[in-house]
Amino acid sequence: MGSIPFMKTTIDIHDDLLVRAKKRAKETGRPLRSVVEEGLRTVLSQAEPNVPYILEDCSVGQSNDPNPLEHCSWDELRDLIYDQGLSLFPQLPTVNPISAR
Repeated sequence: MGSIPFMKTTIDIHDDLLVRAKKRAKETGRPLRSVVEEGLRTVLSQAEPNVPYILEDCSVGQSNDPNPLEHCSWDELRDLIYDQGLSLFPQLPTVNPISAR
């Protein structure tokens, strides 16, 4: 015997979507599996190519300003991140841009 070209799987879908798919299957005289496969093929054929994620620029200050954190130790940076050491760097804004979000 040859292998079956189908793979069984279980998925969770919203009840209303399943009702609509079953209705479409009944209206077209096809099995539910066929309707689901058609939907997947349609979506996958229209899928956009891998578009790289572009991180929003949340920079503070001007691009040519000196980096006030350049000479910080890891301990000092950690303190800044957790709002414990902002007073160590009077040249920084008074609001921590990390916690202000």
